[in-house]
Amino acid sequence: MTASVSVIHYIGIILVFLIILLVGIRSGKSIKSINEFSGKARTAGLGIISGTIIGTIVGGASTIGTAQLAYTNGFSAWVFTLGSGIGLIIMAVFYSKKLYNSECKTLPQYIEKEYGKTAGRFVTMLNSLGSFLSIVSQIMSGTALLITFIVIITGNLNVNTIIVVASAIISVIFMMVYVTFGGMVGAGLVGIVKTVLLYVGMAICGIMAITMQEGGYAGFVSTLGGLDTEYFSLIGRGFWTDGGKILSLILGVLTTQTYIQALISGRSLRMSRISVSISAVFVAAMGIPGILVGMYMRVNCSDLVGENAILALPLFILKYVPALPAGIIIGTLLIAAVGTGAGVVLGLSTMIYNDIYIQLFKKEYLNPRKALLVSRLIIVIVLSLTCIVAIPMIILKAQVQDISTLSMALRGAAAFMALFGALFLTGKLRKEYAIISIIATPLLVLFSKPFIPEGIDSLWVGFVFSAAVMVIGLIFSKYYHKNHQSGDNVS
Repeated sequence: MTASVSVIHYIGIILVFLIILLVGIRSGKSIKSINEFSGKARTAGLGIISGTIIGTIVGGASTIGTAQLAYTNGFSAWVFTLGSGIGLIIMAVFYSKKLYNSECKTLPQYIEKEYGKTAGRFVTMLNSLGSFLSIVSQIMSGTALLITFIVIITGNLNVNTIIVVASAIISVIFMMVYVTFGGMVGAGLVGIVKTVLLYVGMAICGIMAITMQEGGYAGFVSTLGGLDTEYFSLIGRGFWTDGGKILSLILGVLTTQTYIQALISGRSLRMSRISVSISAVFVAAMGIPGILVGMYMRVNCSDLVGENAILALPLFILKYVPALPAGIIIGTLLIAAVGTGAGVVLGLSTMIYNDIYIQLFKKEYLNPRKALLVSRLIIVIVLSLTCIVAIPMIILKAQVQDISTLSMALRGAAAFMALFGALFLTGKLRKEYAIISIIATPLLVLFSKPFIPEGIDSLWVGFVFSAAVMVIGLIFSKYYHKNHQSGDNVS
């Protein structure tokens, strides 16, 4: 049996697109101000908050990227969704009250309030770089789905550059439509619809993969070498590699504007906490079907997938799932990929608007409708730039999860310790130490790899350095304040 595409597949895809488009446009018509667009109006309930969070995290890296990494490396592919789920639990339990009760709109504003404008601006720039890479990974996933159709139709696995460029541009156009109409409300409403379709579709794929495999899960174990092999270990690539990636995701979730934005958009703190906690469970669970599909394709279809591991999930769907539901699932996966990218770009555009545009052009009192237009134009510009970066990544066959995890690592490295200090160590740390942590930690994550032993994720270096700076800062800040106060008393 070979994979094939029929008219019925396209009908299923078009059906999903129409549903998502109608929901997005309808939600966008209700957006009249920049506060509603960004979620600051605080009217969201459980569905909108959870829909926004799940709809943003569960995208290409959680589905296509998980199947891709499971095909090549096994159970360590679970680190993305599991780490994200743990991060959301920590946010709900420990961070939600302080984040929600603050009057700040963006992540840099929390830090700027405690450590000054310089700290806030550095966080904006470095956090934006991480968000930028996250969008790139989702464009890669959306492009992979579109390329899959071309591969199957032509029967040629060697896709040329023109096809990659065209597919990437189409993915970006979908992202623009997805988020520029509805902002936070649009992302939430569409997220609800998308999440239901996605979880049903991925559950079908996971169940089919394990039931079609001879011997079920035991068949996977025996065929792939046994439970004691690296393939069946959550940290199969080593604790310092996969453990570092889990840490990257935890810190990244806690310092991503979109998730903070969703939390503070709730109509009450209790509603936000419940919504974030529910999101955590659903996000963590999403990795399992992708792993099962990746294993099935490795055991049974390695000749079809070949070196194009990123196509493992879409090829499974088109090969084994009946045409109409297959089309619906493929359409939903494309929406999931572009929706995650759109959700991150929404948070990024909010930071750029509030922390760069307003500061540079002093447009704080811009007409609300003009402010909305500026935010949407920022989204278009950001997506255009990410498309340019994503295209060579696809051609070089980069791992979607690796790009997504790096994006989380950079966000967490730049902002985690500073945000922690701003929320939980208010007034106890001098701003100089926070600024050192903000600037140096992401640089260590990016450039320390050649200087550390193989198998150690560079985030560990950045994290240890940042923690050490904060501890030293607390000690010397306490000493400084004590001496300063003593000097005042003597005078």
